[in-house]
Amino acid sequence: MKKTNRISASITLSTEEARVLQHISESGEDDIIGVSRSLRMSRQRVASLLTHLKHKGLVRIKTAYGDWWVQTSRKGSQLVRSMWPELQMSYN
Repeated sequence: MKKTNRISASITLSTEEARVLQHISESGEDDIIGVSRSLRMSRQRVASLLTHLKHKGLVRIKTAYGDWWVQTSRKGSQLVRSMWPELQMSYN
């Protein structure tokens, strides 16, 4: 438990970054188009937020056929569990 608390204490997220991370965590995996539609954000904004989250080590991005597929990293999953303990992530 202490490890998770240290992770959340050392990472700063904007409200939009937190929304994107929560959405991806709940979805398990999604593409940039799905994230932008679900959160009603432009693809450019989502791409920027995903880049920030990737640099923080919270998501993994795979490119396939010109599209970005995103899922939370282990570190991202730990942060989501510490921020929103009520979320049950059945895919982990």
